[in-house]
Amino acid sequence: MAFTEDMTVFFDTDDHAVIGDLHQVKDGSGVDVNGIFDNESVFIDTGYAGVDSSGPSFTCATSDISKINRNWYLNVNGAEYKIVRVSPDGSGVSVCQLEAT
Repeated sequence: MAFTEDMTVFFDTDDHAVIGDLHQVKDGSGVDVNGIFDNESVFIDTGYAGVDSSGPSFTCATSDISKINRNWYLNVNGAEYKIVRVSPDGSGVSVCQLEAT
């Protein structure tokens, strides 16, 4: 028998998760998905000069995004992002790497 984890406890909006709206078309409406949004500052050291950038990501249950792929869009916290990479970790959780639109 396969083990299945209930991911709802990890992505509860009463704790630290937010609701994101996934959609295929820019500025469209789609499906609500609970997840953890992160937009930390990333420093890239090029050897000569450094560059500060953001690295937005949205972590959620893989089962909630099983039908999406990169180039979909996510509205979260009042901003729209393009999904540029979806990385499942094998435990039922995926990280969507985002790019501001």
